[in-house]
Amino acid sequence: MRIQNLKARNTLFFVFIFIVVAIVLIRALLSSEKHEPEESGRMEKIRELESLRRMDAVKESGTRLSEKVIESTFTCHFLTFQKALDMVPKDTFQKVYSFIGNLINGCGRNAMNLLPLMGIRNDDEMKHFLPPIKEGEDCNIVTLGIGRDVKAELQLKEKYPHCRFLGVDPDAEVSGRMFQQDLGGVFVQGAVGATEGEFNASIINKDNLQYHQETLRHYSFQNLIDKYNGNRLIDLIFIDIEGAEFHLLPYIIDYSERIPTICQMNIELHFPEQYPPMGNNILGTLFRMTSQEKFMLLYAEAAGPFYRMFLINVANPECHRIYISN
Repeated sequence: MRIQNLKARNTLFFVFIFIVVAIVLIRALLSSEKHEPEESGRMEKIRELESLRRMDAVKESGTRLSEKVIESTFTCHFLTFQKALDMVPKDTFQKVYSFIGNLINGCGRNAMNLLPLMGIRNDDEMKHFLPPIKEGEDCNIVTLGIGRDVKAELQLKEKYPHCRFLGVDPDAEVSGRMFQQDLGGVFVQGAVGATEGEFNASIINKDNLQYHQETLRHYSFQNLIDKYNGNRLIDLIFIDIEGAEFHLLPYIIDYSERIPTICQMNIELHFPEQYPPMGNNILGTLFRMTSQEKFMLLYAEAAGPFYRMFLINVANPECHRIYISN
């Protein structure tokens, strides 16, 4: 009988121990779950501080973009455009072109995060400018296609009042007046492209902000720059020329030795299928540009069926000195 009672007590003891252990484990688990968001928040804070530390290290070194970042960005773009070109024979051009912006942004994100970019907003878009490392640098800005909007240029003038502005647009009545009177810039009436000649252009209506097609005499970019800019380095160029960019961008890429150095570029790519054959060759143009490792794509904003892109020149020594490394 005593043995049976002893066995019963032992059984109850082990059951009690099991219950106590179970309660301790459950409490520990609940406590862990309770503090998990707190721990996650701490880890996120640590990652943010580490990111800031890396950025401070880059700034202290006097270089905004390391060679490693530049090389990895170009490599990413090279593989992206190579893959896109390989896909075009299998898929439609428009299908491939429609998602290329997301891939460009993925490649350029690291460099974008490291650079102290200045956002400059027009009526309907955000443009970008990388300020010079040192104050007081010469400043020369060119606008191809004013489109009755000089807000971005005015923001730059407020920040850098010594900047020189050159603008080209077919509309002298509104765009020309704004560029000359509001901005104090040099205005040239006309359209511009890679070569001179009679070409279709999208012209803004006088009584509203709608566009219509019109055949206009175009200045060649080369002759325009030779006459009104000379050999002056172009710190920033805005290109919004309603289709002529598909001819002009390849010219800038392939004949850079004929024109003044361009350090930064905001360019709007319109409807490529409406401007054959160069429009449909835009992926090849971007691939060739990336292969040269001169103009680095940082950002591409999709705006309906076209893109607004921002590029910087990381190869030219003068651009590199002013904007990348002191």
